Amino acid sequence: MRVVATLPGQGRKGLWRRHFAAIADTFGYSVRQRRRFDWETDAGIIATPDHACVLKTGTIIESNGIIWDYDLWLCAYNLQTADCRLYTVHKKREAQQARR
Repeated sequence: MRVVATLPGQGRKGLWRRHFAAIADTFGYSVRQRRRFDWETDAGIIATPDHACVLKTGTIIESNGIIWDYDLWLCAYNLQTADCRLYTVHKKREAQQARR
């Protein structure tokens, strides 16, 4: 496994999209942003303007270990579905990897 170079303090205030995109790239994956998704069937990283957590088939898992049904999570944080973006990870094709 290759370690990604870090900067002092990196990760202490959370990871930004560019950080997890770089991590995914290290392992041969790409990250795609989706504005429209199905809360009940999709899985990935949910990002709001100031927070991120994991979505897996209708369940939200926060970094502090709290697990929510997605509709209760939206109410608790006073969010609308339009405030959320889903980031999904996909395996890169062999041809794309060969070009690097």
